[in-house]
Amino acid sequence: MILNIGVNCQIDLNSYEEEGLRVFITGQSGSGKSYLAKVILEELADLKIPIIVIDPEGEYTAFKDWYSSLIIGGNRGDLSFEGFNLESAIQIVKRVYSGEFQILLFDTSDLLSSEQIQTHSLILEAVFKTASLEKKPCVLAVEEAHIIAPERGGYSRLLDLSMEVAKRGRKRGLHSIWVTQRPADISKKVISQCNIRFFGRHQEPADLNALNTYIRNLGLDENNLMNLNKEFIFYSKGEVKRIKARVLRIKDLGATPRTGLKSIVEEGRRLVEIKPRLIIEELKEEEVSFNVLKKQVLLREHLERLKATKRKYEKILDGILLKIDAGGDLKQLRVELQKIKNEIDELNKLERDLNSEYKRLPGEGAVQETLTLEKRLKVLEERRREGKISESAYLQVKKEYSEKLARLEEKNVLFKKFVEKQLTDLNSLSDVLKKELELLKAKKEIGELTVEDYELKEGELKKTLDEAALCAKFLKKLAA
Repeated sequence: MILNIGVNCQIDLNSYEEEGLRVFITGQSGSGKSYLAKVILEELADLKIPIIVIDPEGEYTAFKDWYSSLIIGGNRGDLSFEGFNLESAIQIVKRVYSGEFQILLFDTSDLLSSEQIQTHSLILEAVFKTASLEKKPCVLAVEEAHIIAPERGGYSRLLDLSMEVAKRGRKRGLHSIWVTQRPADISKKVISQCNIRFFGRHQEPADLNALNTYIRNLGLDENNLMNLNKEFIFYSKGEVKRIKARVLRIKDLGATPRTGLKSIVEEGRRLVEIKPRLIIEELKEEEVSFNVLKKQVLLREHLERLKATKRKYEKILDGILLKIDAGGDLKQLRVELQKIKNEIDELNKLERDLNSEYKRLPGEGAVQETLTLEKRLKVLEERRREGKISESAYLQVKKEYSEKLARLEEKNVLFKKFVEKQLTDLNSLSDVLKKELELLKAKKEIGELTVEDYELKEGELKKTLDEAALCAKFLKKLAA
């Protein structure tokens, strides 16, 4: 069984039959470490190996679009963490072992830090106990591993459980993947247990220093890590080489920053500034570009993520207020309180900007604007009957709103026609792309294309195919 991680990186699972698979992936933010982890998980999922993911930032939920999955917590959760305890955790983990679904994903991104500690402990304990009973192959992937297995401080029970998984999991069929952007903060005992290591780009002195012993033993130095660009130094069984991950099939949610106000605002403003051409004119000419649809999907997803981030900050705000009530350090808590309030204000402003941009697009945005105008017309009628609005003002506002509604209705009629046409075009496009994929495969088989060229072109075609499928799904929802 081979894991095709990239053109020059294949992992033969048979070679790790005795010792088990224990993978360590590190790289600073934006280095591609989570992207690489997802590629590895895709390969394992294709081999029908059960997978459990601890996801503190909600970056892995796109697996549900490709594989049979159960998500606990987060925006896309099938179940919440309400009433979550060791017994319920074990019952949930047993379901992935039974084959009810292939991937079990614990999205703890909406939990406070203190809640995450307790929840992660329950998950690790449930996974280890279930593995001890089942003794069947399963992979546990731990994102932000420095939080769960810290080098110092933290929650000792959590570190003990992490060590149990890393050190004793193999005898129970439990393989593990540990992903971190802070090697200085993760337990070196966990790293030492890993027999496959991927070192990505790092520039922080503390992290470079933490990796110094490992990379010097490979005949490398800090410059080798500092100069990497979406590449990794691979090490296992005495083999050292520079590798690059293949194209990811699922959507890379980690590519959109989910925490930190500055990154959220910058990403949001960049998205808002992508102005489509005049949509009504395009609709009338029936020449709406594929990018308008993509933008509509992106805006909607971005709004959903922004709302989730707001909820997260609001929970933090509640926690700070509770600490103030409990008599905590008022000076420090007031600073934290103001900081969170400022971030929520910025998020509210960004949400207004995004909603404004979304309403300019056809379809759902126009429908929402229509409902708003109709609601205002009803209020206008009520205020007129109550004598709070003069007759002349009433007639003037009613005329203005009626004209806006007429324009929106025209836009909606045109959009319905557009939906029908685009669905037909997208189906045709999908058929063409599938034939192109078959042709590419044939060219690879007869040697016309190298494996590297084939994977690059295949990745591009599949990405376009995925985008077409996403837009078609979105259009069908609108049409309904």
